[in-house]
Amino acid sequence: MESKCCSRCKEIKALDEFHIKRRSKDGHSPHCKVCEIERQRQYRKNHYGEYLAIKRRYRNTHQKEIASCRKLYYETHSDSVLATVHRYRARIAGVSIEDFDARDVWQYWGNICAYCGSTENLTLDHIVPLSNGGAHSPDNLCVACRFCNSSKSNKGLTEWMLWKARRAELEAAANI
Repeated sequence: MESKCCSRCKEIKALDEFHIKRRSKDGHSPHCKVCEIERQRQYRKNHYGEYLAIKRRYRNTHQKEIASCRKLYYETHSDSVLATVHRYRARIAGVSIEDFDARDVWQYWGNICAYCGSTENLTLDHIVPLSNGGAHSPDNLCVACRFCNSSKSNKGLTEWMLWKARRAELEAAANI
């Protein structure tokens, strides 16, 4: 196994502990990975204000391009983005996660809101919310319109239906 001496810490280490740098004579960075990471950390710490100013300036001058790239990415990857978000939230909540195809859930519910029958702005909803211990599995998912899904929030199904009925009563009383 070949080795090399780091020019910062002066320790002799194996070549795989150095980043590849094709421009150098031996094809590796003069600093080991540990020293290079520490150098970059210190640089960011010492130049944090400049770094933020550069990012801010770029975002301000390229707002339209950034927005169109995000929109395009979301349109082409919406299923995988949402699946990643759901898996992350389930992992944080400490609930069980099953591997499944979300298209099966859509097909099962017939692409209509399970709560109000709408066919506009549909999303997937956890019947028992992840934050309340519901699993991320096809048994616990249904199709819901954005309004129903967001108004349900992390309420249980029974609690939300009672809330929705009470709200309808109050609106009817206010319109009389």
